[in-house]
Amino acid sequence: MDKATLVLLMVVISFVGASGAVILKKGLPRGTKLLLWKTWLRSTTLIGGALFFMGTLGFVYLLRSADLSFLYPLTSLSYIFIIILSAILLGEKMTKYKWLAVSLIITGNILIAL
Repeated sequence: MDKATLVLLMVVISFVGASGAVILKKGLPRGTKLLLWKTWLRSTTLIGGALFFMGTLGFVYLLRSADLSFLYPLTSLSYIFIIILSAILLGEKMTKYKWLAVSLIITGNILIAL
């Protein structure tokens, strides 16, 4: 597999995993003492967990095709997706420091992909 394809697949896998984490967070109750089995049987928790697991499986699959030293740094793309999805779906605030972090992560990933 060429580098461009690997990077594109890592973008997709990172987005799927990050989406799963945010949906999982959204599905967890706040301030209530819901039983653990009831928490895990909620649809948002199941969907979030499944997406997070699919992202992990995708990453493991790609490990067969590329060096860990190339792929693993690209997992930082999930941080970008987490920040953006958290702002959109969870109403978290985007600060100038978060935008700075996003720009540094993007810069680092471009350098790795070269």
